[in-house]
Amino acid sequence: MTISAWADIAGEFEGYDNAVLLGNGFSQNIWSGFSYTSLLQVVRDLNVLTGREVALFGNLGSPNFEYVMLRLQEAGIVNTAMEVAETYNGNYQNIKNALVTAVQSIHPHTSFEVPETTKKTICDELKKYRSVFTTNYDLIIYASIFTDPHYSKNFCDYFWSEGSKFDPLNIDLWSNKTSIYYLHGGLHLTKLPGGIERKVSHTGTQNILAQFGTNPPLFVSEGSAQEKKDAIRRSAYLTFCYRKLQTHAGAITLIGKGHEGDEHVISALNDNRKIKKVAIGLHNPNEGAERRWIAALPGVERSKIVFFRSAEHPLGSPTLTIQQDDPAF
Repeated sequence: MTISAWADIAGEFEGYDNAVLLGNGFSQNIWSGFSYTSLLQVVRDLNVLTGREVALFGNLGSPNFEYVMLRLQEAGIVNTAMEVAETYNGNYQNIKNALVTAVQSIHPHTSFEVPETTKKTICDELKKYRSVFTTNYDLIIYASIFTDPHYSKNFCDYFWSEGSKFDPLNIDLWSNKTSIYYLHGGLHLTKLPGGIERKVSHTGTQNILAQFGTNPPLFVSEGSAQEKKDAIRRSAYLTFCYRKLQTHAGAITLIGKGHEGDEHVISALNDNRKIKKVAIGLHNPNEGAERRWIAALPGVERSKIVFFRSAEHPLGSPTLTIQQDDPAF
């Protein structure tokens, strides 16, 4: 097992030609409420699922909403093949909606009361990359970039057309900004009737989370990787983000990202022949984890893959973790 020290390889992976891909582990490191265990407890407290639906998580031995949805989908396929009437489509949709509700409810307070020092650290680190890809729905990245007094000069998300809309014909970047790509959408993005996709912003009386019901979010939370990819294809913005990952030219660093459940994201890396190097942050480094990652990336030459302890990276550091007894909460 070969684990590199992040300090030794940072120079190869930071810089304007390079990218970072942030997964759920990034958000969980900052706020433990984003773990599936916490989200499931919120769902229980809110009583938004039936007893049978809640019991599924225990019966399947997992708090992972997407895993349970995948199993429901597979059960429906089997029932259809066996000519059994029940398809579980209603249960599937209920659990999907419950995940959205839970993420909204568990989010650090609606005024984004993540400590300013934490947000500034995140902002400063993101600026070291040309591209920031994330599969997270939460508002941590969105809130963090606003700690930069020149955020509009240093960051972009391509929702710059009139009304904060995404226009696939207006995507040319003419300056050296850090581009943010929300691969699975987010709480601050919405799809309006007619297919218009836009960014939701604070109003004089409502913050983003308070507008949640008025503006249903652009939010990919399907059970299987194929369904997630299908959902991405139904969105002009998400398709744009996915293609950017497929064509990124440079090195890329993965933090808090697993290879199971998001195989479509890993497929984009395998399909990309322009990637120069891949640095994979491991929460608990071990030979088994390395072997599984190498097996998941057959399209990337082994010599281009390095591993490091995610906690050594500033974006995976335990110093970012919000303590639940923090005065902000």
